[in-house]
Amino acid sequence: MSKYPSNWTQTQIGDVFSVKRGDSSLTKSSYCKSGTLAYSGTGPDGFVQECQNRGKGIIISSVGAQCGKVFKASGSWTAINNTIAITEKESRYDIDYLYFILERQEVLHREGGAQPFISQKEVMGALINFPSLPEQKKIAEILSGIDSFSSCLQELKRKKKKLLSALLTDIFDQLTSCAILTRIGDICEVKRGASPRPIQDRRWWGNGRGWTRISDVTSAGKYLFSTKDRLSQKGEERSISINPGEIILSICATIGLPIIVRTPVCIHDGFVWFDGASISATSEYMYYYFLSIRKHLLSGRQIGAQGNLNTSIVADQIIPIPSRETQDKVVGMMSNVEDQIKALETKIQSVSILKAAIAADLLSGRKRVTI
Repeated sequence: MSKYPSNWTQTQIGDVFSVKRGDSSLTKSSYCKSGTLAYSGTGPDGFVQECQNRGKGIIISSVGAQCGKVFKASGSWTAINNTIAITEKESRYDIDYLYFILERQEVLHREGGAQPFISQKEVMGALINFPSLPEQKKIAEILSGIDSFSSCLQELKRKKKKLLSALLTDIFDQLTSCAILTRIGDICEVKRGASPRPIQDRRWWGNGRGWTRISDVTSAGKYLFSTKDRLSQKGEERSISINPGEIILSICATIGLPIIVRTPVCIHDGFVWFDGASISATSEYMYYYFLSIRKHLLSGRQIGAQGNLNTSIVADQIIPIPSRETQDKVVGMMSNVEDQIKALETKIQSVSILKAAIAADLLSGRKRVTI
């Protein structure tokens, strides 16, 4: 027995929509400075001379890591290699409604192993259940409204991040003109982390201090509260230990990324820390200082096999040292903007969860809309 309402119509996508492969002769190497918006497997990311579609459409990423991801198109557009394009054919079926069905990625089946793909045949033969056209349009309108609200939140988040970057630049430019300037190496000793050797030896791993790798800090934000791995006592003896409240700086991979540790840890040799810096500058003040000069560090990094920084480059950076009162004001101002960004991120996540729940109900017919 169908789980959908009895008055819904089941049909294959290919029977009621036009389905064709993206133009295999066009790749990202075909992109030009202007022209028709082009959709690749990663979305609308370039322009081509050829305009192959006008009006609404759906582009499906058909090969690779993003296989099955869908994008909306409108106006003039072209789908390039490794995509499948869907356009309108029958007026009884709404393409916006179909988009939200496909967005859930529960209809199309992927083939292949390490390199998954979705075939044109799979898309054309996929069975979709449709309510009446007015109900399709109403459901699409509701879900589109949620998307619009989410886009507004995303744009506000982008502007807040831009504001944070501008504030960092302006504040430290002002401090440079009025505060005491000194080399970092003159207010502290810049020390590099150390790795237990050999790192594969199980004797170095246990239930002791956390072991901080680059991967632990890339998405941690301002503070590091935990690490994936922990060391044994022997491992700790061969490593550099950092206490809570200290700031560390990445000098390889995510070059110039600062983070404040909130748990006792030992650090990888891809980090440096600042022994004695707290006498002159708080960890949070130094965190924002390093954020403000990160682009400079990236442009002036030590040239080597991996383009890493070294302790000398970090020690030679000039830092303004205002009073503790001023440092605290700087931290408070920056933290306030960061808190607003975090609040927006929480709201965006909540909207995403809400949309998923509403879509599940409306697209299955468990809940009906009033026409």
